[in-house]
Amino acid sequence: MHDFEDWASKPITYQNRKYFIEGAAAATAISLVTVHSCYSVKLFQMSKIHPFTRNYLTPLFASSLIIFLIYFVAKGFITINIWVLPLLFNLFIATCIAVLILSKSIEEEDIMLLLAIERRSGLNLAPIKNILKKFV
Repeated sequence: MHDFEDWASKPITYQNRKYFIEGAAAATAISLVTVHSCYSVKLFQMSKIHPFTRNYLTPLFASSLIIFLIYFVAKGFITINIWVLPLLFNLFIATCIAVLILSKSIEEEDIMLLLAIERRSGLNLAPIKNILKKFV
């Protein structure tokens, strides 16, 4: 009880805040995961469908692993400067795209969405479609 009284009597300043913005981010993430998990359970109870297929879970776990690997390599071996961040981001995106293609997690709906984007934007996405044809 003495520790709580000691803590409660201190004024709240920046130095006394133990978790500050990281705590708020963690609380937000936990609450979002909890709410969306409840939505998924209710969806499954009502309609017997679920969003968790192999094509969804494989990239999810792979990208989580890639995030942790890049984080630990960057923290341990690289000095983080402002110019390194875009390089790490591009490395993450390229690795995730490679995992998507190599794990064959791209479905017919994804290709239909790509074609709709191409049609609406007027972009020529032929190089992307040629790569996807080889792996899908």
